[in-house]
Amino acid sequence: MEHVDKIVAIIEEASEFVFDDLGLPALGLYPEAQWFKDQLVLRSEFASDRSSSGIYLITAHYLSEASLEMKAMAVLIRARVVHYSLAQLVRAIVERAGVVGWILDDPGSWQLRMRRADLAWAVSNFKYTNLYRTSDPDAVEHLKTERAEIKSELEHLFPISDEVGFVTSYNGDPPGWMVCGDSYPSFRNLSVEAFKSPNTESTLAKYVYDYLAVHSHPTIHAGMELVEQISTEDSEYKMTDADVNRLVRIALTALLNGIRRWDGYFRDNPPQRVFFRESLFDRFDALGLGD
Repeated sequence: MEHVDKIVAIIEEASEFVFDDLGLPALGLYPEAQWFKDQLVLRSEFASDRSSSGIYLITAHYLSEASLEMKAMAVLIRARVVHYSLAQLVRAIVERAGVVGWILDDPGSWQLRMRRADLAWAVSNFKYTNLYRTSDPDAVEHLKTERAEIKSELEHLFPISDEVGFVTSYNGDPPGWMVCGDSYPSFRNLSVEAFKSPNTESTLAKYVYDYLAVHSHPTIHAGMELVEQISTEDSEYKMTDADVNRLVRIALTALLNGIRRWDGYFRDNPPQRVFFRESLFDRFDALGLGD
């Protein structure tokens, strides 16, 4: 594939860019940032700041995971043998960027961000609990206690309601909870959040996720198209240049959009960060690799 070194350099720089400034800024350092404004409200009205800190912990963690997945893409592409797993890495990046965008919804209110952070935390807790159900009863009980605390806080801030458009219910397990009409999105809907911008239609984002899902599940038809040879001693999986370029574009778009929204919320998008984000994508476009 032409321009491999340049593509890998852009991917690695995008990954490092995420880690360059992922720490929680000092309170008041960015007075125009929405995070600072939210903090003023939360600290004045609530004794607990668990939800506000949760917004940072969840979004920073998912962005750092997406960044490491970008690094893994660079390793595969640099080797010139691009494995079928490349699409799985891209899909993981899209899902994580989607959660970040969903929580930091702009121009969402602090209440919206707070309840979405708690919903994401509760769903993750519930899924994680399944790992220990048969192996570590103490861990299960600890996680159940944490989940009960999340539920208690949500019920205190957002009481049960059947108001049309703002239904709030905590019946069943967290994936089924609804808070003011909000429930944890499907992965397909998270892809909409990952690419949300004035220039992206939601239906297009869903088709992009479907494309990734087909190529990341063990789908025999999709897999056979990419298998060049299989033997007991050597298996080589390759993708076309066009497929690799398309996947890199998807991953780069989702990651940089996620960090754009994160920078916007926590730092009011400092000009130097905006410039570097845009320059990365401009450099990728300048390679003339198409979609």
